[in-house]
Amino acid sequence: MATTDSLGDMLTIIRNGSSVGFKQVEMPFSKLRQAVLNVMKREGFIGEVESYQKEGTPHYYLKVTLKYGPAGEKVLHHLERLSKPGRRVYLPKDKIPRVRNGYGTIVLTTPKGVLSGKEARLKKIGGEAICRMW
Repeated sequence: MATTDSLGDMLTIIRNGSSVGFKQVEMPFSKLRQAVLNVMKREGFIGEVESYQKEGTPHYYLKVTLKYGPAGEKVLHHLERLSKPGRRVYLPKDKIPRVRNGYGTIVLTTPKGVLSGKEARLKKIGGEAICRMW
């Protein structure tokens, strides 16, 4: 079945896997998914991101290691899609919000690549708001 919102599907896979306590989740590969996952990793919300090819198939997949605290509590409490296929959300450089007073982050696609809100503010560029998390 073809999906119209592959990023939304990726966020749902991560949200569901984290809520039931999975150590790893996997999803089909795309460059945009990998870039968003790399931002999430840099910000400390997930662990390792690995791309691999299943034996006997030409398709590549992403394996994401989810992150938990020392007592098993979730590190990623909230993950929300902002820009959707039917309603795109663009933010200029001076309107990029601070999520949860700096405890969370927002992910943007910009002309300089996929960046966190903090990185985009430092580079003084805006873009399309993909998701926010805390």
